[in-house]
Amino acid sequence: MDEDIQKTESGEPEAEPQWDDPETRWKQANEAWLQAHWKIVLPVILVLAFVVFILPWVFFSFLVALGIQIFGALAFWVVAQRYTTAFDKKRS
Repeated sequence: MDEDIQKTESGEPEAEPQWDDPETRWKQANEAWLQAHWKIVLPVILVLAFVVFILPWVFFSFLVALGIQIFGALAFWVVAQRYTTAFDKKRS
């Protein structure tokens, strides 16, 4: 508490709380929608994961399948980072 008073008195700008960030609120709204509609989202994600990570081994050579899997993993990571708070750095 004393640190907060000292920061205020010294004129240091206060960090914006995380809940005031519009992007974070938008991501939290996306997460709430995903939680509310998980019975629809879960099968879609499982089918996409099956198509990206299992089927390439059946229909393509090793290197092509590996490339598809790397691209698929990167795509999953980018989508999760863009639409959820799972990869956000926590502000202190």
